[in-house]
Amino acid sequence: MKTRFIALLLSTLALTACGGGGLTKLLGVPSIPTPSPAPSMQVTPASVTIAVGANATITASENSSYPSFSAQSTDDTIATVTQGNSQNAFVVTAVKAGKCSILIADAYGSSVTVPVTVH
Repeated sequence: MKTRFIALLLSTLALTACGGGGLTKLLGVPSIPTPSPAPSMQVTPASVTIAVGANATITASENSSYPSFSAQSTDDTIATVTQGNSQNAFVVTAVKAGKCSILIADAYGSSVTVPVTVH
């Protein structure tokens, strides 16, 4: 069993090094192709300033056939972020005074950081 695992690992490394697609081709798992040129992501607003207890919406967009976004707060004790009423909208809720950021990422590995100030 160990021999088969090592052989599979070495084969995968060899395929990857030769541009053969590694595990993607070996196991038949499709990868998400990155369009060329890579999609350009835009986020509005570029920064958020809100009072404790208030909400603000951040909207992401990009020139892609299949836009997909996720969002995460760098400090949930200052501001949280949840999915809004659409796939590209995120609601920021101010928890306490301070500064943090909301990181918006797309399916292609691009991201935009939105600074948040809560007063």
